[in-house]
Amino acid sequence: MGRPCCSAVEPVPNSIPDDGSVRAPVVSRTGDQKGAQRPVCSVASENTGGPTRRLVLNADLLPLWEVQLVGRLVTETRSGVSAEQSFRPIGRRLGEVGLPLPTAIVTSGPLAARFVGPGDEITDIEGRSAASWIVRVTYSAATRPGQASGRLIFTRPDSGVPPRDLDVRWKVEPPISVPPGALSVQGDGESSRHSVLLRSHDRPFRVLEASGPLACAITPFPEPRSV
Repeated sequence: MGRPCCSAVEPVPNSIPDDGSVRAPVVSRTGDQKGAQRPVCSVASENTGGPTRRLVLNADLLPLWEVQLVGRLVTETRSGVSAEQSFRPIGRRLGEVGLPLPTAIVTSGPLAARFVGPGDEITDIEGRSAASWIVRVTYSAATRPGQASGRLIFTRPDSGVPPRDLDVRWKVEPPISVPPGALSVQGDGESSRHSVLLRSHDRPFRVLEASGPLACAITPFPEPRSV
């Protein structure tokens, strides 16, 4: 009997009688794979002229632990304004094998997290159970623009199960930005006209004046524009 790429077939009897059957133990080495997989086994008889049979197992690999996004992914926040994001941690079990749901969350970085509402658990007809809980994450009202990151550490102190963590990243946008924020000018002493794009991430605004060694005049639009 051949070996599938991600599984191993344990020893089976050397002889199977006519119209007989045998249960072949297959140990899967799934690693980090998930989703639909099709391990293939090949079976040959002692009859050298007989055909080789290929047996295909359709398997749906489900991780014992995963964190799913709930709703829209928050990738940007405004400077000085907090934002919320929800996740659903899921722990799966089959009999005594699996992972329980966490009961505590430890955070690092400019964020806070809490469980929302009661958890739920669903068991399918094959006895596999999936327990989940909604976790609400609040990104703090950071005032410094730029990239921000934090970590959620899910624990269950009474179970002895190692902590599971989730890294999150987002960008803090300033109230007004000037992309790309650079101008190319000639150093010949002559005045030149340029334009810059000012983008609001908060509310309508007006340009009142310009200052600095290179800004000699500015003509603002009479009304804010949508860009």
